[in-house]
Amino acid sequence: MTLRMAVAIGVAFVALPAGFLIGRRAGDTRPPPNEITELRAQCADAQAEAWRLRCEVARARRDVRREAGAKSARDSASSSAGSEPAAPEPEFDFATFQDAMRRKDWDAAYPGITRDVIEALLAKNGRKQELLVAAAAMFGEDEAALDFALEALQMDPDCPAALLAGIHRLILLGDPDEALEWLDRLKEADPANSLPNYHAAWLKMQKGDIAGGLEELKEAETKTFISDYVFQGIPGLEAFYREAGCSDGVAKIASCVGLRLGHLVPLRNLAESTADQATEAFGRGEEQRALSLADHARKLGGRLAASSRLIVESLVGFAIETRALELEEQIYQGSGDLARLEEVRRKIAGNLAGAERMKRIGIASESSWGDLSESEAVAFFDRMIREGEAIAARDLPAVRKALEEADASTGK
Repeated sequence: MTLRMAVAIGVAFVALPAGFLIGRRAGDTRPPPNEITELRAQCADAQAEAWRLRCEVARARRDVRREAGAKSARDSASSSAGSEPAAPEPEFDFATFQDAMRRKDWDAAYPGITRDVIEALLAKNGRKQELLVAAAAMFGEDEAALDFALEALQMDPDCPAALLAGIHRLILLGDPDEALEWLDRLKEADPANSLPNYHAAWLKMQKGDIAGGLEELKEAETKTFISDYVFQGIPGLEAFYREAGCSDGVAKIASCVGLRLGHLVPLRNLAESTADQATEAFGRGEEQRALSLADHARKLGGRLAASSRLIVESLVGFAIETRALELEEQIYQGSGDLARLEEVRRKIAGNLAGAERMKRIGIASESSWGDLSESEAVAFFDRMIREGEAIAARDLPAVRKALEEADASTGK
């Protein structure tokens, strides 16, 4: 999901049915302790063997791609023997980007990245880890994305960005069990990051383990931050866009605008599932459980909005938090708790105002890109990487004007 496409998704929720907790009475068919130990050891051995085989498959696929790339390079060198090729002019320069932006033609602004482009650059640069991680982040549901992530992990088994790239691919490929194993690795590699717990909570709820999902939510709330490592991949993305024919400036812009935000949909779905469970609990008359579930969803949305560096992340966070607050509003209204009802309504109004402000910033910022010089555009995206999109955008004249008009209309 790219940044420009995700803005529309940020405030839209897709309701998914909550899973059912499957329980088993303690003591029914429990093996003796020594057998449990043996079974756990066998399970650990099987997981280790599965990991080894997965790495072997990744290595075999990598060798096939390397050979294909080497053959292509030999054929190209043979056809151009005897002449010194001139450096090609960028096919996508800033004038091309600017013209496409004015026409709002994203497809003409910069190229897509193909596997051939990725393999060509990897062959030239010795398959560096940062390039492999960036490649893994670009491939959607393609199995090759997992191969790139595994190849990066062979260089550093604890690389958080490589682990998360592989997790996103496993989720898209429909392999929740292995995704959960990778999430355990990510928790160990980056113990302060709550994102792996949120991902694990969603996967467990999908599998029907509601209690396990709630435990993951509670653990996530004890951690410091949410990080998807997305900005770490920008240097690799820039290199791919340059290889595809972009000038340096356009490569910078494309790498930022085309960021893949694989964490947002699972977080949104997790919040929606938790909110659905709260609604069901309230319908059964379980007011305290409903409030507890709504509180988990509210904290998730608030943390995402507070820690976001991109406007779309803020919008998704605001939407999640607002949905949870609206549930609390229904509960307090039903119980007649007028003091808390008024407090929740103030929070909802504040959230809606914050989301509207973020939308204004995003729309005005995007509309102004076609009017910036190349140096101004590059400076804007460099600052976005350092300080976040909303902060960088506030210095754009179009954004300042939009915010002034908004403040004037509300009497601020």
